[in-house]
Amino acid sequence: MARNPSFRLVIGALLLSLAGCAVPYSASSEGKYHRADVDRLPFGAQTKPLMFCPVDPAIAPSTPHLDSPRLSPGDRMFLTLEDGEEFAGSYAVGTDGRLRIPYLPAIAVRGLLIEEARDLITETLVTEDMLTDAGARIGLVPQLWAAVQVNVSGAVFSPGVVVINDRTHVETRPDMKTRSGDFAPDRYFAAALRAAGGLRPDAALARATLIRDGRESTIDLRPMLDGSGASQPALLQGDRIAIPSVGYFQEQLARPSSLTPPGFRIYLSNLSIPSPSNAQSSIAGEATRLPTGSRLSHALASANCIGGTQTTNAHRSALLVTKNPITSEVTSHVYRVYEVTRYADDPANNPYLLPEDAVACFDSSVSVVRDLARGALDVLLPIEVLRRIQSGGFLYD
Repeated sequence: MARNPSFRLVIGALLLSLAGCAVPYSASSEGKYHRADVDRLPFGAQTKPLMFCPVDPAIAPSTPHLDSPRLSPGDRMFLTLEDGEEFAGSYAVGTDGRLRIPYLPAIAVRGLLIEEARDLITETLVTEDMLTDAGARIGLVPQLWAAVQVNVSGAVFSPGVVVINDRTHVETRPDMKTRSGDFAPDRYFAAALRAAGGLRPDAALARATLIRDGRESTIDLRPMLDGSGASQPALLQGDRIAIPSVGYFQEQLARPSSLTPPGFRIYLSNLSIPSPSNAQSSIAGEATRLPTGSRLSHALASANCIGGTQTTNAHRSALLVTKNPITSEVTSHVYRVYEVTRYADDPANNPYLLPEDAVACFDSSVSVVRDLARGALDVLLPIEVLRRIQSGGFLYD
């Protein structure tokens, strides 16, 4: 008996939902938020586990062999040649990606491995009749891997052109012309992401793209995140990196790592009683800098919004002003401090914070009533004193 096609669609949708690949939402412990309310939550509350979304085989990442450092403009090498002292010396790759050696035409070496550049130099020497013995020993070793400019776009906190592997302090060393060998750990993929502010929590780790000379290579960043030892591409001048977004907040990226920022700054304000000013609230510079993965409860504790007399302070409220990094929409949300602490594990009540978020504390209704009574007393007491003075009441008391 043939199955109903609509039945198959329902079953397929159910399986996707169970796999965690349905529309993301975060349900409150009290049922306060539902699936239709997800757009009203701050971005730090629109969470979804990273591990539950497998990569589509149609867009499975490739395995490019890009982990070995390749020559880029500014890279400096030392050339030695058996019975060819006139060619020996220190050479730097020009801005056009070519190496210029005396008596030889410019040699295009950009993007080549050191071994490939050495073979090309040998071939050029033989072609130009500068080397009669093709078997002569030629040495080419790196002296300095230069800084490179890379364009990073997509799901990072500070997209744009970044400079990585800045070696200015090495270039000025007195032994620069004689030193041999170099290592540049900051000229790799992860360094460019860190220079661009680090990955946002909505970054699609399995679909990062490296664009070099018009050719695209898909890079899977998940092994770099969990420390499984996968290699990462070495970068060249002019490379472009694109990090697509999955469209929701992934809790596994809300932590310091080699790909995410170690921390960020937020703005705190606590003018509530019993702290009438930020200075008296002890909101110093360190209090406004929180590690990646911090939640609203951490900001409230840093601003001294939690604690104190339970009768007057337990029902304080907090305002969170945050910007959605995908839509660039700035929204504000009000939370009860009591619910934030009671349901601290629920992102709907205790959302994750993002860089440049602003958090402000407000007094409870008990404190407001008390302040109104004090204000009324401050107004009425002088009036009563003036009335009694005018009537001469003080003379007869």
